[in-house]
Amino acid sequence: MLGRLSGAFSHGTGFGSAEPPKIFNGGDPTGLVSKIQWSGWGGQRVTGTGLAEYIGPGQSVATGRQARATVVAFHLGRCHGTLMYKAVEWFFPQHGQSFSPVNYENVCAGTFHGTH
Repeated sequence: MLGRLSGAFSHGTGFGSAEPPKIFNGGDPTGLVSKIQWSGWGGQRVTGTGLAEYIGPGQSVATGRQARATVVAFHLGRCHGTLMYKAVEWFFPQHGQSFSPVNYENVCAGTFHGTH
């Protein structure tokens, strides 16, 4: 399962289910990833690809555009007694971004971790 609805993400979508095709943290459009195709579900770290709003450096949310994103779910463990991925993050490799395990959404506690 990918996290749970809690904290800042209590009005989100996709949390609390396995291999969700869409996740949304309930915030602005940059918090949405749709059409996710997962691979490796059940391993220590799982990846997927989907579509998300890309905002370039110095741009506002209003100028964002849909782009292919890589999604990583990690920190597999127990949250309130349930086995789940407790962290998720997405990024845009085609724009020079890469996975960083220090910046993520804590989808167990419903908080952001790192710099967002």
